[in-house]
Amino acid sequence: MSSALGILENRFCLDDDEIGRFMAAMVRAVETYEWAERLEAKQAALGAPVIAHELDRFHLSLRRSSSARTALKQWHSLSDEGRTFIEMRLRLADPPRTGFAGLVLSDPADVAVLRDAVGAARRWLGKKPGREHGAAIRELVAEVGRV
Repeated sequence: MSSALGILENRFCLDDDEIGRFMAAMVRAVETYEWAERLEAKQAALGAPVIAHELDRFHLSLRRSSSARTALKQWHSLSDEGRTFIEMRLRLADPPRTGFAGLVLSDPADVAVLRDAVGAARRWLGKKPGREHGAAIRELVAEVGRV
């Protein structure tokens, strides 16, 4: 018997059945943690930092070139979430715009509005808090506490 199990048996006067239930609960907690970690890894690719990076690239592209072709190419390379944030900022612009489809990209003023909207979306995403401990580790700690 390992030292941790020996401590449980001696200090807490647990019999083998109780230790078995304890170990089964710990194994379930670790399996749940590993499953949640895999899920978090999949979802990490969809998070705010990835979208913020897309918006950074789009904003830099608009600063370098104000051509309609470049703006359209970059727009189509964005994720749906990135487009949503830009559309939201276009609707909040002064004066409000109907969205990307309502912009005339051959007009430098509309390209400037688009660039400002992308910049505002970048800044808004940049203010999101840093990565917190994931749900997987919080659940593992809670489960071990319950055990």
